[in-house]
Amino acid sequence: EMLNSLELELLVQIADVEMFIKSLPDSHMRRIVTLRVVDNLSWMEVAEKIGGGNTEDSVRMMYNRCFK
Repeated sequence: EMLNSLELELLVQIADVEMFIKSLPDSHMRRIVTLRVVDNLSWMEVAEKIGGGNTEDSVRMMYNRCFK
């Protein structure tokens, strides 16, 4: 019973995160947030996936600016 309750809570949280990401107006930022939060990638891995000469510092700073 407790396991089912925890599983349901987790599913609700996942849905909330997905709705938040979809609400971001910038597709580039949605990709960064998805890679970092959902896929749990390091900043270096996020930068590599994004490409375009982005560095781990640049994607981290874009992410941080998004949440200020």
